[in-house]
Amino acid sequence: NNDTDSLSEYDDTEVNVAGNESDDNDKLSETFDSLDEEQLYLIMVIMTRMTMNLWMIGQQMLSNQIVKLFVNKI
Repeated sequence: NNDTDSLSEYDDTEVNVAGNESDDNDKLSETFDSLDEEQLYLIMVIMTRMTMNLWMIGQQMLSNQIVKLFVNKI
């Protein structure tokens, strides 16, 4: 008898967890829906600029390393 009770309790918690997750997903989708196209465009531009900056920094570091290598060989 006790086994079946614990099982049913477990099932209840499973249902609750699933319910909470779907609520969170709804909130997320609402947040995205509420963003204007303009805001999404701005976010995209900012992300692109950040990526470009990181790439440029990487290139700079790489070229510095190459210069050091050549200087050391001479």
